[in-house]
Amino acid sequence: MKMKSIFLFLIFVCSTTLIVAQPTKKKERASKQLSKDLSNLEANIFASQNALVGTTINDVSFTVFLKNKPQNTNFNHKFKVLEFWATWCKGCLAAIPHINALQRKFSDTNIVFLSITHEVPAIANTVFDTHYMATIVVSDPLMVIHRQLKIQNYGTMLLPSTVLLDNENKIVWYGNPNNLTKMKMTKFLKKETL
Repeated sequence: MKMKSIFLFLIFVCSTTLIVAQPTKKKERASKQLSKDLSNLEANIFASQNALVGTTINDVSFTVFLKNKPQNTNFNHKFKVLEFWATWCKGCLAAIPHINALQRKFSDTNIVFLSITHEVPAIANTVFDTHYMATIVVSDPLMVIHRQLKIQNYGTMLLPSTVLLDNENKIVWYGNPNNLTKMKMTKFLKKETL
């Protein structure tokens, strides 16, 4: 009787494991497919951004300044660090101290740091109580420069994103702000290959 009970218990455990394992395998396949789809989307977005490296944009101008508005808002003959961010983007907010440190380090050069959000001022301004931004902070609510630089592309936005434009508005580099180093910034100013 005891052997029969143990045998029935093992059958029960094995069959339960098989029943429970089935949905897990389905979830694993779905998860792998989602990962593959996201990688393809990311590759498409980066490919379209990388295709723009070396090209020139006509103008870098903004009308909605949220913080640290300079006297001269003509940025076209300056080297530009364009930092794209949003209030809901934890990675963007986490990158603020790093961008602030770079801005301080290169404050005596011909570089301007612009933090650009697509959000309207009423939403974007909520961040300033908890996060200090040393950069010039602007809003691009119509997403003009977001689309022009393919930050918003294929119906999605990869944030945080940083774009470097030289003093002739040539697109030099795309990347994550955490990958923007002092060495890279020095090369950028010297117009060396990044």
